[in-house]
Amino acid sequence: ELDDTVKAYEHIKNFEPVKTDATQPQNITKQYYTGSSNPNMTKFVPGGDGSTKTSGDSFGKGVYLTSNPEVAKAYAQGDKGKVYNINFDNPVLDLDSKANTVFVDNVYEALQSSSPDFKNRIIKSMPFKEKVFSNADEASNFFDLMVKKWQEADGYFEGNAPKVGKRGNDFVIEYKDLGEDLKNGLSEMTNKEIFEALSAINTDSASDMVMKSGFDGIEFLDKGAFQGGIEGKTAVIYRNTDKFNLDNKIKNSTDDKVSKMLRGEIPESESELVK
Repeated sequence: ELDDTVKAYEHIKNFEPVKTDATQPQNITKQYYTGSSNPNMTKFVPGGDGSTKTSGDSFGKGVYLTSNPEVAKAYAQGDKGKVYNINFDNPVLDLDSKANTVFVDNVYEALQSSSPDFKNRIIKSMPFKEKVFSNADEASNFFDLMVKKWQEADGYFEGNAPKVGKRGNDFVIEYKDLGEDLKNGLSEMTNKEIFEALSAINTDSASDMVMKSGFDGIEFLDKGAFQGGIEGKTAVIYRNTDKFNLDNKIKNSTDDKVSKMLRGEIPESESELVK
């Protein structure tokens, strides 16, 4: 018999995306980079095909890109490597933003018929809120209401249950804000918090839900990439990588002129490019 984690993954994998009136993701052209020791790459395939680069799977099986060419240089691995300049207009989910409505709709609908284990993983990621009462009866009534909402939405993991304590003469209730239903709680989260909750099952569960919500990948601010503390945005593209524009390849990453361009010391139009 399958364990709860495998059941949760299979549930997401087979889940049919919901029809929604919410705004669908827009295609906006973005410029990113990636570095490789292979100087002759012509395509990027999520998961790889034995001859093309994919770049890891920390955030799911995809092609990993960076907005900072200095980060890409680290992957070029020496004199023979290349930093590739990639333009794409694939719709991506910004993990640093408040929860996207389409993303929330799909996660919420998937939760309705999921196992308790799957549901409590999502609720566990929601932050606790607190409410302070000076009146014991009011505190008791609110606590009972939050317990009821928790039981309806979860009722499985005690760590998600409301808690009561005292602060001086006041009563303090800590609770998960589930509102009228779980969707309200999801809407108060960030895309990253929801993505990480899904990743607790496995990274394929998170990337599958991103794609079922109409996005080809994700992007997020990567603070302090590598030990050098270089910052930039990371994009992970899960599908439709054939839309990448790979017309230009920045020549040898250790070339002095290109290095200056990567540092912004000369404009890209004056740098040496290989068509």
